[in-house]
Amino acid sequence: MKSCRAIVRLLAVLGTLLLVSCIDGREEYWIHADGSGRAEITYSLPAAAARFQGGADGVEKLLTDFFANTPAISSSTHAVTVKDDRLTVSVTARFDSVVELHKISDNGTMGNFPSSADGLTGDIKLDLTGREVSASRVISAGKALPMASLMPAAQFAAHRLCYIVHLPVAAKVSNATRIENGGRTLVWDYPLAEALRRPLTLRFQAPVPIPMRWLVGGIAVIVVGVLALFVLWRKWRRTR
Repeated sequence: MKSCRAIVRLLAVLGTLLLVSCIDGREEYWIHADGSGRAEITYSLPAAAARFQGGADGVEKLLTDFFANTPAISSSTHAVTVKDDRLTVSVTARFDSVVELHKISDNGTMGNFPSSADGLTGDIKLDLTGREVSASRVISAGKALPMASLMPAAQFAAHRLCYIVHLPVAAKVSNATRIENGGRTLVWDYPLAEALRRPLTLRFQAPVPIPMRWLVGGIAVIVVGVLALFVLWRKWRRTR
């Protein structure tokens, strides 16, 4: 009898994990010339998947604690809703430095999230060389949803993962599936079935623009410097 109960429980757990595979995700980022920006992120998945996190209330608390302990995010709002057996998580966040933002996965603040979140967060690398930034992100949705291989491909037909980055200048190089706005908007849009078969690699290279406030500040420093030299020159002339 105990064996039967154990098998039933195992099947129930597997059933819930399989449901998690029906996921949709959209992440959109706006990056400004000074490195600050904002993000709008929305994920939708079966409500049953949240049971292990205490349901919608548990997910709500998880997000509240995360943002309270993440100084790299200057302000944020989030909502967790359930409709027609689907749970939707929507997040809007602002950040002062994209460099500090990408370090979130390394500073321990992600520790309270399920381990499957690592696959969707992915491996993010940001490199600044001279006046050029190189960014890459490898997303392993298959690791995040390990039971997906047991489901027929048709199950994922209507589900997608989409990532959008708006840059202040046109990217020099990228592997985006779609490029808009004169090269300043990069879109990576994949069917979930494809994302589960292999890791997705998102990458681009772009020149680093000089923020207008830096440019104005630089001009001001030059003007002040020239005036100071002129005043010193006049004093020197008077002493001769």
